[in-house]
Order: sequence, then structure tokens, then C-alpha cells
Amino acid sequence: MEDINYQVRHVKSYNSLYDVPWKTNLERKVTVSKRLGGKLRIALVCHPCYGFGDIVFALKMYNFMKEWYNIDCTMITTKPEPFLKNGLKNVYCLKTPGSKTYIECENLKTMKIYNIDRKGRPTVRANLKHEFDLIMVTPWIGTDYEPNKNIVKNFLPYANKFNTILFSEYNAPEPSKYDFPTGIGKGLVGLLVTRFKFEKTISIKNPYLMVHLTNDDRVDVTRCFANFIKLMCKKYHKRYNKLDVIIPKHILNDSDGLQRLFAYIKKRGYYENVVIKTDSTLKISSVRQGSTLTLRADIGPLPYAKYTGLFKNCLPDVLITGDQSVTDIISCCKNYNIYYQIMPWKTNFAKNLAIALGKDFIRKVSSSCGLEKFSIRTKLNLKNVAKNYSFEKLGKPKLDAILAFALELRRNKGLQRFIDIVMSSRKRQSVISKLKQ
Repeated sequence: MEDINYQVRHVKSYNSLYDVPWKTNLERKVTVSKRLGGKLRIALVCHPCYGFGDIVFALKMYNFMKEWYNIDCTMITTKPEPFLKNGLKNVYCLKTPGSKTYIECENLKTMKIYNIDRKGRPTVRANLKHEFDLIMVTPWIGTDYEPNKNIVKNFLPYANKFNTILFSEYNAPEPSKYDFPTGIGKGLVGLLVTRFKFEKTISIKNPYLMVHLTNDDRVDVTRCFANFIKLMCKKYHKRYNKLDVIIPKHILNDSDGLQRLFAYIKKRGYYENVVIKTDSTLKISSVRQGSTLTLRADIGPLPYAKYTGLFKNCLPDVLITGDQSVTDIISCCKNYNIYYQIMPWKTNFAKNLAIALGKDFIRKVSSSCGLEKFSIRTKLNLKNVAKNYSFEKLGKPKLDAILAFALELRRNKGLQRFIDIVMSSRKRQSVISKLKQ
């Protein structure tokens, strides 16, 4: 409390008082060990909004809490099924009363917590017997509404600015509004780099490339894909007579764009045949014998662990989109080259990723997916990014300090009094006066 009283006298604003307890621990370089298991109750809130990346973010934070502190967190999510499939046990559904199905990006303001059945379907309103020491929103989705801890009170009424922690998605606007603004850049706490373990997955006979692109009307998917494929054909056509490309099915939607790409590949003499393989059929653009490029739309979708397992044996050039896809490659495959589909709201992330990699082409939509004129000898230093921009290096010290504060709060009545005073006051000077009494 002596350290806290000192900090209170030196902060510049009332809102800064909410950071005093953990900052005190940070300055003292307090660390917490794996012996925390069972001593703290922590909830992770996951509100996925399009795609699988937000779910992967929450899964990584769940695994970090287990690995670093031996804490088995409770998952409260609008989409329970994928968490059950990944082995989590303490999972609850977050939904608006009366709604039956998941709604993309629905506002949290109207939601309550429900029990689920074995398939992840909501049943009855949950009656949680214990309060959580910490509530971590992993991540807060900023596409539709501003970061606001008070919204969490709608489904956990005791949530407040001390016990509720907001994580951002990578390079979100206005990082100061989050407790943990993740991403690459000044003041951000890094990427969720993991100790990657490949899962056993299906075997593919030919050498193959991995393409993971988002289907979104706001980006030119075909152009991005074509730019990458032209560069890869230039790089590999002399080395591999048969080359496969693992693709999501939606790439096949633009048949005219693909036909123009196929004609270009043949005209350049890269491959004599271009084959599209779907679930059970082959569509062959040329019947004659010879070198063959095969687009494999028959592989996915796969569970996350099996899909990422495909990266183990693919060629070391990947075309990807999404925060966690980038992080997975940085985690698993230090000798790979990344080509990146930039979404409109991810230009800042692309810019800072380009700086970290030392390759300017990643910052521009026109070049981030690759261009045929690029050198086939391109090499990115992913090892350097994994080392210097990991959350474990940049964010974990603060997380240690917050957990140490939560643990101390359980047994320190003086600390609880400080929190009560701050929450019942409106001005910094009022808090100082009350602490003196």
C-alpha cells in the first residue's frame, strides 16, 4: 500500500488510478509462477466476427494462461462449438435472449451467459457460482463499436475497470483504449507467437503451395491470387513438373478471371496443363500430356490443427490473410516467405509488418500478394520478427503484474479499500483525501 499511495500522489488524472496497482507490480518487476493454478478464477470472453482468427486468438491466450500460470480459464463465447472441438471443458455460450443462432459481429450489449449441451448449443441461463478474479476480452472486436468495459457488465455485473482487461486485434485503431494493444509498432505488445507444434494431417503426393485467402467483396481476391501464382510458376516450373496449390473453394467463384490466369500460365510456358480438383471431380483445361499445375479445392475445410499441419511440408512460400495466419507462419516456419492479402482495415498492420520484415512490398495492396517481376531468391527474416515482436517478450511482463495484483487483492484488505475508494470517487484529489483518512 505504501507503493500505491506514492503512485496515487504522482498520477496526472483520475483514469490513471485504475492502472496504479499493476504498474506498482511492474516497477517492482513482480513475476508469477505456474503455481497460480487453482488460486485465480479467470474468464476469457471471445466474440468472433467473421473468419476463424478471433477464435484462434482466444485459443492462444487460453494456452498461454495454462502454460505460463497453470490456470484453466473459463471460455465465455458467442461461438462455443470450435472451442469444444479443441478440447476446452469450461465453455459457456454468450447470446441475446430469444435468439437461437450465432449472429456475426452482434453487439455485446444485449447478451447473457448460457449453459451449453455437448454440441455447443445453448440451453438455459447459466448460474455461475463464483465471481471471476479477472475477465479478459480476447480480443475486443472493434469493427462495430468502441472498446467499453461497461458493456461487459451486461452479462457479468461485477465487471469493472480493475478486473476487466481488453485485448485488441492486431494494430487496431486508437491502441490507448485497450489494456493490451496487440500487433507490431510503437507502444504495441506484439504478436501471439507460439511454440508451434504441427499436428498430423493428410498426405499430399506432389510438391504443394498453401493459399489461405479471405472471401470479401472489398478486396480483389482473384488479382491477389493471380499475382502470387504467376510468381510461384516463375519460381518452381523448372524445378517441379507437377505442382499443387491448396486453395479455399471460393477462389473458384471467378471462373473468367481464372481462365485468363490459366491462359497466361500456358502462354508463358510455365505449365502445359492447369487442373482444378474439387471434392470429387477434375476439370481439365487441357487434355494433352505434360507438366501440370493443379489447384486443390478438395482439401479444406479442415479443423484448425489439421489445417495448420499442412504447412509443415508445403513449399516455403505462402499466401495468407488474417492476423493469426501470419502469426502461425512466423511461429512455425522461420525459413518461409510470406505474401499477404491486405484487408482495408489492416493497412497499418501491413505497414508495420513490412518494416519488421524489412520488405517494402508487403505494405502495398498492389504488391503484397507477390508480383511476377520479383526475384525468386526473396528471403524474409521471420526468425527476427518472432524474437523481437512476440507477446511473451512485450506483453507478458504486464500480464504478470496484473495477475499478481489479482492474487494480492484476495488477501489484502488495504488494496480492496483502495479499489472501493477509486470506484466511489470521481476525482483524483478525492481519492487522495479519502486515503489519508
